[in-house]
Amino acid sequence: MKLKPLFENSATRAFGPAGFLEQDDSENWCEIQKLLKGHRARNSKLCLEMGLGQEKRRDDGIPGITNYIFSETAARGMYQRWADLLSSESGRKCSIKPPLTSRR
Repeated sequence: MKLKPLFENSATRAFGPAGFLEQDDSENWCEIQKLLKGHRARNSKLCLEMGLGQEKRRDDGIPGITNYIFSETAARGMYQRWADLLSSESGRKCSIKPPLTSRR
C-alpha cells in the first residue's frame, strides 16, 4: 500500500478549496492561545480523553496507533513523545513507548 498518495488526498480534503481548514482559521487558533493564558486555563488540567481506550492498530498496514476520526489519540501520542524526550538524557537515547491508554 502506498501511503503518500493517501496522505496527499487527505491533505487536499483538509486544506483544499472545499477543505475545512483555511487561512482564516489562524485567527481562531490565535484567540484560543490567548484564552489558554487566562487564570482558569492555567489552573485547570488539560483534558485529552476523547477516544481514550479505543486506540487500535490498523489491519490495512498503515503504521502506528489509530482511532475513530474524532479523537485525541494523535495529541496524546504527541504529548507523550514530548514528555519522553524532555525527561531523557538525550533525545537520541529516548525509546519509543506505546501511546497513553485508558486509566480505567
